[in-house]
Amino acid sequence: MADISILDSSTAAAPKSYTVKGAQEIILRSVTGSYDGTGAAGSYIPAVQILDPAGFVVGTFVANTTLAAGASADVSWFPGLKAPGTSSGGGGGNKSLRVPLDTPDSSGNGYAANTAVLSFTNVRAVVPAFTHSVLGTWEGRVIVPTDYTSSAIVVLYLVTNSILAGKFTRFRVSTFVVASGSSLDFGYTDEAYVNIAVPGTTAQLFTQSYALSTTPVPGNVLNVKVTRDGGNIGDTLGANDVLLWACNFTYS
Repeated sequence: MADISILDSSTAAAPKSYTVKGAQEIILRSVTGSYDGTGAAGSYIPAVQILDPAGFVVGTFVANTTLAAGASADVSWFPGLKAPGTSSGGGGGNKSLRVPLDTPDSSGNGYAANTAVLSFTNVRAVVPAFTHSVLGTWEGRVIVPTDYTSSAIVVLYLVTNSILAGKFTRFRVSTFVVASGSSLDFGYTDEAYVNIAVPGTTAQLFTQSYALSTTPVPGNVLNVKVTRDGGNIGDTLGANDVLLWACNFTYS
């Protein structure tokens, strides 16, 4: 059977998705996402992400640079793609590793929540959550893979029960890197807060990426802290909590 293109030319606020219908079976030859940054509130990193039928991330493929507000770009993936600047021999492209977040803040503003709080009917999971209208944090850590070279990014996968379009939630990511023989009680480097647009649909997944100011080193520990500043005027969700479905470390 000849290859055919599946084109969705409609525009939508990021993230935009295409779901393979139950009766369909496709083999991906390539994927391209076109970003129009004229309405962006700040700098951003465009990406294409592929999920498996269970909703787990198969791969996140990001641009190799941060774009300024107003800039537009196409992001593509196809088999065998290598990230710019990588050497030949070995796997290229961007890789993704899940960061387990297991420690909420002591105030109770970060807590573990069952998806029942969002009235899920088909999926049950206990995940990190953030109380509305206050400052809350979760912390975790991951070992930097031995094949890490560059382009360190932390991607948050979020969900809320807000059904009001035009609302925002305010998050930031903080990290520090620790080598064997060094103190683990080290100060975090904070990335800038981002006011993230929330989908106007209940339980719809949305994402936010943060390029890291720290420099991960293969084999070292990367400590990660995720903060919601729910009391800031930039967080307009009111009485809605936010669940952190996943936190991923992506790299070249």
